[in-house]
Amino acid sequence: MAMLCNSATSVLMQTGRALISSTINNKQVNARVIFDSASQRSFISNELKSALALKSIGKRTLRVSRFMDAEVSNDHQVVHNCDLVQVRVKGLDDSEVLVRACSVPQICPPQTRNTSDFARTIFHICLDCN
Repeated sequence: MAMLCNSATSVLMQTGRALISSTINNKQVNARVIFDSASQRSFISNELKSALALKSIGKRTLRVSRFMDAEVSNDHQVVHNCDLVQVRVKGLDDSEVLVRACSVPQICPPQTRNTSDFARTIFHICLDCN
């Protein structure tokens, strides 16, 4: 298991690799997944949605507010309209779990050299390991 480092806030998150496949065709991709135990939803990038030729099974409106904003109002919310898709996630024991996920343009920013060096130094981890 590797860690992902967000360059803006230095948030480290657990990641792993999994075989993700479409529920409507035979396409599959070995992808990196991020585990966020506090998340209320699952997300998939539009890039992976396209690679798997996933079809929308619905629409969702996401209202995103930052933690500790002085007021939760429309001024502080970012609204995203996204497609809801369904994928299979294959486990190491060949079991499969169906996951519904919102398709979004980007899940996290690309890593920079500074964040990689920070994580390696502080946590003695390998960010490029599979």
